[in-house]
Amino acid sequence: MMLCPGDGESVYYATLDKINNFNITDGKLNLLMDDVVMMTFKKQ
Repeated sequence: MMLCPGDGESVYYATLDKINNFNITDGKLNLLMDDVVMMTFKKQ
């Protein structure tokens, strides 16, 4: 079962493999590759 249309799922997982750090700022979880924010998650 695919979660994202097109190649979105493979891009998502490939990006997750590159994550090597995280921080939480203003209630948001930021996933980082070195010092670059790659993904941000916010509680709903």
